[in-house]
Amino acid sequence: MIGNPPYRGVSASEHEWIARLLQGIGPAGEERASYYHVDGRPLGERKHWLRDDYVKFLRLAQYHVERCGAGAVAMVLNRGFLDNPTFRGMRAGLMQTFSQIDVVDLGGNIKSGHAPREDESVFATAQGMSLLIARRGRNDNGAAPTVRHAVLQGARADKLRRLEPDQPPLDLAPVEPQPPLYLFCPHDAARDDEYAAGFRLPEIMPVNSTAVVTARDKAVIAFDRAELESRLAEFADPLVADDALRAKYFARQRSVKYAAGDTRGWKLTAARAKLQALPDRAALVQTCLYRPFDERPIAWAPWLIDWPREEVARHFQRPNLALVCRRQMLR
Repeated sequence: MIGNPPYRGVSASEHEWIARLLQGIGPAGEERASYYHVDGRPLGERKHWLRDDYVKFLRLAQYHVERCGAGAVAMVLNRGFLDNPTFRGMRAGLMQTFSQIDVVDLGGNIKSGHAPREDESVFATAQGMSLLIARRGRNDNGAAPTVRHAVLQGARADKLRRLEPDQPPLDLAPVEPQPPLYLFCPHDAARDDEYAAGFRLPEIMPVNSTAVVTARDKAVIAFDRAELESRLAEFADPLVADDALRAKYFARQRSVKYAAGDTRGWKLTAARAKLQALPDRAALVQTCLYRPFDERPIAWAPWLIDWPREEVARHFQRPNLALVCRRQMLR
């Protein structure tokens, strides 16, 4: 099976059949490889991207190989599955099914810190990409899987040329994925024990969450207070049609199921009705740290933004401090 599946964090395919398969439950209720478990234990992650469409396509292909007892899968995938901590169940699950797994990190992640000319994307995507070729033979049951890794960096044209069939084989180096992360890329484990002996941030700072997600920055965040108050007045003005606001602030329709700007949990018309009923819209304007050292006004109300992270954000209604840290450093 070969393919270049879609990459969509908010999946367009919410079918129970594939959702159960990702959880390790087959069509007849039988136990299958689970992307939500590692070594028999749940991931315990509050935020992950295991419902992304490309993950579902890969799990479907893996299921058909499981069912047939042999087969090969070749796909173009988001490179995040190689080392993202929340994908450790996915990596461990692939190792349960396939006897040989080859991955090629195509790079191209614009957030990696490399200058664009140093590491261009093979595709017109912001995230880095990778290739996966996984095989299983009829007589491979019980064999320890072999995982090999290669990386391509540089100009897009050079990468594409290197992947042409008339080129010599890529130099795939063996890697040994180890618990608990089962990384599909080289990793220096010399200091793993020292790292594991440290304090886990969730243990010493139990009040924590990922960042606030507005899902509509163009509507609820501005560069200055006057601009945002003017925008709130525009949204509350009954003489301004919904369609005019959709065209101005929500040009990209996120789903064919909903009008532009709307989601399953947020509707423009309902939010406007609440704004119109407020006696003091200016009271909604708060200050947020949009990026490091970049303070901007935000229209702060749970019914205006998608994920306010109240369990943490409520502590900043008064002077307080927080530690901002990454779950994973970019490669």
